[in-house]
Amino acid sequence: MTRKPGPARRAVGTLAIALVGGVACHSKAVDRETVPPASTIADTSTHTTDTTNRATDPADLATDTTTLAGLRANVQSLIGDAACSSVDECRLVAFGSKPCGGPRQYLAYSIAITDSTALATAVARYNAREAEANRQNDRISDCSMVVRPTVTVVDGHCKIAQ
Repeated sequence: MTRKPGPARRAVGTLAIALVGGVACHSKAVDRETVPPASTIADTSTHTTDTTNRATDPADLATDTTTLAGLRANVQSLIGDAACSSVDECRLVAFGSKPCGGPRQYLAYSIAITDSTALATAVARYNAREAEANRQNDRISDCSMVVRPTVTVVDGHCKIAQ
């Protein structure tokens, strides 16, 4: 005789599916423009499991990497050494795009030496390109949120407080 699962068994099965579903987010599952800030810089390596709709040409993947590296270098050059005279000149910018949404990390910069408008444009360009690469390459991540850190001044430079 076969028994139908009772409500308790169905609930356990649903819970297991919810827990498994919450472990990894898929870049195509979320299409958000903004996500609330999230932990200090964490290991945000991406993993892929599905090969459908993924860029299969190694040259395409190399181009993504090269493009992102160039855009990152531009952002870093705009930030420079983040020299400041007080913490009032320090700001944070959400940088990168995790496959589930939200930034990969925050970067500290100084409004005393950085053109905030140019930096915002460069960061938006990087974030958009990384988000597109995540979708094209069907990337997933741990979906942890990176908490917006605080800034401090160390030896006359804006830094993320540890």
